[in-house]
Amino acid sequence: MASAFIALGCAHSLVAQDDFVRNFDTTAEGPWSDVEGTTLSVPLVPDGAVAVDGTPTESEYGGFEGVEVVPNINGWIQNFPGDRTWNDAADSSFTFWLAHDSTYLYVGVDVKDDVPNSDNTNLEFWKDDALEFVVDALNNRYDNNTDNSNEAYGGHCYVNLEGRFSEWDDTGGFIARNRWSSFVNWTYGMTGEIFAQGRTVVGGWQVEVRFAKTLFEDPVAGNRLENGYVMGFNIGMDDDDQRGSEGATGSGERQRDLEVQYWWANRSRLIGWNEGSAQNYTAEQIANGETEDDFPRRIDPAGRLAHGGTGEIVLAGPENGFEITEILLTEGGPERTVTLTWNSLPDMTYLIEAADVLDQGAFEFTGVPVASQGLETTTTISAPVGDRNQFYRIVEAD
Repeated sequence: MASAFIALGCAHSLVAQDDFVRNFDTTAEGPWSDVEGTTLSVPLVPDGAVAVDGTPTESEYGGFEGVEVVPNINGWIQNFPGDRTWNDAADSSFTFWLAHDSTYLYVGVDVKDDVPNSDNTNLEFWKDDALEFVVDALNNRYDNNTDNSNEAYGGHCYVNLEGRFSEWDDTGGFIARNRWSSFVNWTYGMTGEIFAQGRTVVGGWQVEVRFAKTLFEDPVAGNRLENGYVMGFNIGMDDDDQRGSEGATGSGERQRDLEVQYWWANRSRLIGWNEGSAQNYTAEQIANGETEDDFPRRIDPAGRLAHGGTGEIVLAGPENGFEITEILLTEGGPERTVTLTWNSLPDMTYLIEAADVLDQGAFEFTGVPVASQGLETTTTISAPVGDRNQFYRIVEAD
């Protein structure tokens, strides 16, 4: 009797969870639509801190606190396929981390998955165990479909559990379709603009993804992914438990390989808001929310792939701000030198100014401008001989 009771209890739990994912209200508000909850600060880390080896850790992601996404708690659930199924967090759930350095945006993901599987082609990774990404590079919040908008910078893509990229032809070594950062001649691989590494682990799989910032930087718009830049970002999960009929290794118990798809964010968006309608408003009107009177807001399945449905990430600057972090005086011989080190930003130029007294108007440029060396810059200049005081400051060149 005890065994029969336990079996009945498990069956009841499975049915209840299936009912939940099948009856989920795709228009409802929840954690996925909360603006504050779907806005994340992305720490700036030293170049090379993230290894991209498929083993994400909180420390290499600059202390970013991992965000857990579970379908029946905070994940927005897609209303496809009709017989979608999900048991519990061990069946499918994930935690993700974000970081950036001077060149790349990194995403690390730890997935709980009782049946890791990928047996479809790259262009059909949505049927497999895979991550989905949507990037609104200019944060314009348009009501669009990134599957067919052929984004110039950003867009919609997938990375499967092995770290393979949906938009790349692995055999030929070329871009398979031109819908992801289509204005960038990117490549996939260890030295490319996109690279990912995945591995299966006990109870699931892990993936780390590296995106070059140039994939999201529009030279015409002049947006730079640094020091407080805000960008639309969404991450979703596809779960395939190898019971479908579409992939090469499915058992055929179900028609579809995909068992459930769910997303971290699906905010309410302005329906009909697009590039054309935006031209009828000034930047000030948009910032003041005057569009709210002209475009209704809604949450629905289309929002998961729209700019307007994404969450937002804020790319943090140097932890200590813009400051001189080290001064080293070298004496001996006929000349004294001082070596200055400061927090810097890529692609900037800096001027070293000096003064004998600590007065704003006393500082004068010391000579040659210094080009940024990345997140930290060091230069050595001549220092006055004798007992004179000398004060230094670093300024950004215009």
